[in-house]
Amino acid sequence: MRILLRPLVTPISIAVIVVVFTAVMLIKREDLRNRLLRLAGRRQLNLATQAFDDAAQRVSRYLRLQFVVNTTLGSLMAIGLYLIGVPSALLWGVLAGLLRFVPYIGPIIGGGLPLILALAVFKTWLQPILCLCLF
Repeated sequence: MRILLRPLVTPISIAVIVVVFTAVMLIKREDLRNRLLRLAGRRQLNLATQAFDDAAQRVSRYLRLQFVVNTTLGSLMAIGLYLIGVPSALLWGVLAGLLRFVPYIGPIIGGGLPLILALAVFKTWLQPILCLCLF
């Protein structure tokens, strides 16, 4: 049993640490910002404040655009899978949009799961090939 659980312990513990630190940073974000500004010194307070505001604005813009792209992809996948006839097309579209946030492997899983379902459900090769083309 230990041999099976050992490879899972490190990634799970890192994920828990990341979630805890993110929660603390979000809860205490004003305090954290003020501490970072104090590190910059009083002479560069205005410059540091402008830099933080600019960075926050750019990150917010990036996350908004990422959300728009992922939502569009999920919607198009859901519509396409519905037109192909794949069962639970809305579920697979939402899952594809959510998994797009996971780098590298997320889009592959988001497109691969409906393909596997199409292979299992349909008797002909047309629908699985259409799912592959949609992906």
